[in-house]
Amino acid sequence: YLLPCAAAAAPVASPPGVRPKNTEAMPIIFVAAEVSPWSKTGGLGDVCGALPAALASRGHSVVVVVPRYEAYPHVLDTGHSASFFLDNGAHTVRYWNHRRGDGVNYVFVSHPALERGGGSSIYGDASASAYSDSDGSAYPDNDFRFALLCMAAIEAPLCIPW
Repeated sequence: YLLPCAAAAAPVASPPGVRPKNTEAMPIIFVAAEVSPWSKTGGLGDVCGALPAALASRGHSVVVVVPRYEAYPHVLDTGHSASFFLDNGAHTVRYWNHRRGDGVNYVFVSHPALERGGGSSIYGDASASAYSDSDGSAYPDNDFRFALLCMAAIEAPLCIPW
C-alpha cells in the first residue's frame, strides 16, 4: 500500500500492522438469515442487501446464501438439491437463484423448516418474525433451521453457478 507523496523519491512502505490493499477480485460468500428486499426484520436485512452489492461494484464475485422463506418472484429453481444428516435424520434442501442488476448472485435455500406459513413469519403477523412465533416465543427448532442453512451454504458453491 503506497501513500501518495509528491516529494518522496521511493514508495513509502505501509505502516507496521497495516495490510496492503487487495486489488485483485475475490470470491466472497455471505450467509445470513435475511436479505433485503426479500426478507427483512431489522438491520441485518439492510446490511446483507447493501454490502454485497457494494463489494460486487468493486469487481468482487459475491454470493449471498439465505433461507427461502416463501416463493419470491423472479427467483428460479436451479435444479440442484443436497441432502444432509442432521437431528437424527436426512434432510434435503433445494437451491434457488436470482441475479439482480447489482452483480450479486443470490442463492435461496428451501426446506419445510424454513418456510413458515408461506412467509407470514416474515411479512404477515406484525408480531411474528423470521425467528419467532406471533406470541414472541423463539421457534423451538431455530437451532436446527439455521444449522441446516449453514450446511446448505457450505455446499452451495459446489452446486450453483458462480
